[in-house]
Amino acid sequence: MWLASHRCSHGHTYLSHYECYKKEVLGGQADRIGFFDIESSGLEANFAIMFSYAILDEQGEVHGRTVTQDEVKSGVWDYQLCKELVDDFRKFDKIIGYYIKDRRFDLPFVRSRCMHHGIDFPKYGELKIQDLYDSVKNKMKLRRSGLVNACEFLGIKSKGHPLDFNVWLKAWQGDPKTLNYIWTHNVEDVESTRDLYNRVKDYTRKSNTSI
Repeated sequence: MWLASHRCSHGHTYLSHYECYKKEVLGGQADRIGFFDIESSGLEANFAIMFSYAILDEQGEVHGRTVTQDEVKSGVWDYQLCKELVDDFRKFDKIIGYYIKDRRFDLPFVRSRCMHHGIDFPKYGELKIQDLYDSVKNKMKLRRSGLVNACEFLGIKSKGHPLDFNVWLKAWQGDPKTLNYIWTHNVEDVESTRDLYNRVKDYTRKSNTSI
């Protein structure tokens, strides 16, 4: 009740601007936020691998990479990529993405790949997440609630390198040019996610859902 009835320096309740409560009242640091997305060869983790991941931090630095040609051709696949992603996850307190949470795509896919490889994926309670799909679906009224649709409607630049079936097929061969296209596509997605977050964050409650 106190959080809902007292306001931060921005004029919002501390319930809606909980990060302000932590800084202004508790004197703590705001969450380290990363905007997250992956690209994969398919939708099911037992028949596909992760081609790349990207996490954009609040300073504009992108963490991540694609698999390499050597990793693809040697059959290592996404093992090292999964290890690096888990290490990068632990640099953040909160991950924000689009259609990422359980029963959706990115996090269940990555968790499955890490479990397959025997990699220590973050446990429940280690990392907070926010799925912007919920914000768009619940707070806006669009014909479709996909990332591209929401961004186009709000005038946010997205998908300069759109999904191309032929590109994703060639990536199985480890072609560097193809993998670079996928990486650029991946980075564009996290940049769009950041910009979309900044447009919708004041219309939705802060999420403390765990990974």
